[in-house]
Amino acid sequence: MPIWAYIYCVFVIGGTCYAIFDKDKLPRAYTVAGDILDGLCCINVFLIAFNQVAFAHPNIVSTLCFIYTLAWSYHAHRHYFSYQKFRADIHHSAKELDKISAKKHRDEGLNFTPQYQYERTEREAKAWYKGVIIFSILALLPYVYVYLISLN
Repeated sequence: MPIWAYIYCVFVIGGTCYAIFDKDKLPRAYTVAGDILDGLCCINVFLIAFNQVAFAHPNIVSTLCFIYTLAWSYHAHRHYFSYQKFRADIHHSAKELDKISAKKHRDEGLNFTPQYQYERTEREAKAWYKGVIIFSILALLPYVYVYLISLN
């Protein structure tokens, strides 16, 4: 396997561990098993593509792993792909940050001018959303490339 494939697999393992042990997320019963299977399927596609393991029907196994990985990844991260939800989260975070700053300034006896601006936050939300979509596509490209290699 090329070195970039090992690096990608390390990122997959790191992402899987983060998804399992994320302290801010209360996992459902199926989430841990789904995340582990997602990581294993992704790595399995790499192993099949670079002839590190042998199966009777590698194309079928690789395709099933690829489909599962895409389906699980979408399921686990679907809230990032809804612009309305994403935008609401950005606005909520900006308002919360403003409240925290106001409280901090009040505690120190300083005057505070609210910093939250709807238009600016709206532009930030659009920029972040575009960034998430572009990052998702760029992160997926090597995986699609390896999947196509596994199909020969």
